[in-house]
Amino acid sequence: MLETIKAIFKSASGSLSGHGSNSALAEYYQSRLQATNSVVEVEAILSMNTLMSFNEQEEQLSEGLK
Repeated sequence: MLETIKAIFKSASGSLSGHGSNSALAEYYQSRLQATNSVVEVEAILSMNTLMSFNEQEEQLSEGLK
């Protein structure tokens, strides 16, 4: 199950490494995702990816309104 979650996340996270100023953090999360055997850590990484995506969308929306 964990390997399935990792595979889904890796295929869906192409945008993760493109988070501009957060690229070092994104690379760290990618490496942790590959190394971990913990479902809790994978879920935390998924949550962080969602948060990073949300923040990026909010910044783009804010810039668009200016």
